[in-house]
Amino acid sequence: MRPVRRLKLTGPLRAQHDELLALAGELLPLLDGGRVAGEAERIHDLFARFLGLVNVHLALEDKLLYAKLAAHERRDVVELARRFTQEWGSLRTSVKELERRWAEPATLRARPQEFVREVGEALATSRARIERENFEIYDLADRLGL
Repeated sequence: MRPVRRLKLTGPLRAQHDELLALAGELLPLLDGGRVAGEAERIHDLFARFLGLVNVHLALEDKLLYAKLAAHERRDVVELARRFTQEWGSLRTSVKELERRWAEPATLRARPQEFVREVGEALATSRARIERENFEIYDLADRLGL
């Protein structure tokens, strides 16, 4: 089977996925209650960068990719785009809640175990979503020539 050629549309989005995974890789070893309490500013900065990139990425996906998939002539493509978009909607809400709850390093210091639990779950969800998107949505967009 011929490898799928990565096109201009998915290239930048895949690069953002790689950057998100790299940031998650930096954060994961820091998710220990003692480290969070002791390194709250550093960890908060990394987490804020991660959430900021998630927000930029979601906006670009909506504008560049999901709008095209939603307008596609094939029903299965439209349905897959709709399903992923709905799932992202709940993720957007979660991101906004995390931004609100962990807006200050002092909050991380005050509740490090809670931060570790919530952010660990968010990173795991993000990683799973990125993998699914890379192999289901982005590969499909490439095959469709979008």
